[in-house]
Amino acid sequence: MKYFPSENYLLSTKLSVDEIRTKISEQIVPKKLFMLSLFGERTTKPYEGTLTQEGFRINRILQGRNSWRPTITGKITKDTIGTKIQINMRMITIIEVVMFVFLGMFGFLFICLTYVSISKGNFKGETLGIFLFFILLYVIMTVSFKYESLKSKKFLVELFEAEIKNE
Repeated sequence: MKYFPSENYLLSTKLSVDEIRTKISEQIVPKKLFMLSLFGERTTKPYEGTLTQEGFRINRILQGRNSWRPTITGKITKDTIGTKIQINMRMITIIEVVMFVFLGMFGFLFICLTYVSISKGNFKGETLGIFLFFILLYVIMTVSFKYESLKSKKFLVELFEAEIKNE
């Protein structure tokens, strides 16, 4: 979804593919449906997810709740000097769908109320309130996602001893 927050960038490192796979596997636990610390042991690892032959797919484990945290997909490829890791960060798919529905409803409501108000010649403050709520929800989503993505970007750069090639 084009207007939802996401990030794509390339990491370049001198580590081998096997070293990268080892480093990432040391930082993740298998993904669980529910991570409840009341009924199980707490993990000291910062991420949950899976490691595949081509790369990895991970989410940061949070003590609190941030529904807008990114799902990080990394594709590992061998390069002449070292290794390249293509990183893609997106919101969790179900959250994208929910936000699309909410933002779509508020946007549609704003357009309909604006049309009715203009056609009757009496613009009401409620219409502006709906628009401001739409903007506020979008800003909260974007800022929350960016906050978490910056933490993960810094973590991955340090973990892989890499540099960002493009953003």
